[in-house]
Amino acid sequence: MFKPAIGIAVIALATMLSGVALVIAVYWLEPDNIPLLCFCAAVTLFVVYTHRSNIARMRAGQEHRVRRLWLFRSRAA
Repeated sequence: MFKPAIGIAVIALATMLSGVALVIAVYWLEPDNIPLLCFCAAVTLFVVYTHRSNIARMRAGQEHRVRRLWLFRSRAA
């Protein structure tokens, strides 16, 4: 079963959740703009579709996780 760990970022999950948040925000802020809502929903479905292998790895507990911000990672090889 899928169990997200609090404090450890899973990039694919964050990407998919941001798509869902976009649809909710557009629905809330622009409820009469149906073309924009449909576009955002289509983009979100596309993102979820393209992450299906990531979803399978998350369910298996094998998805790569970000432990700290890569921007501050040491440049030493």
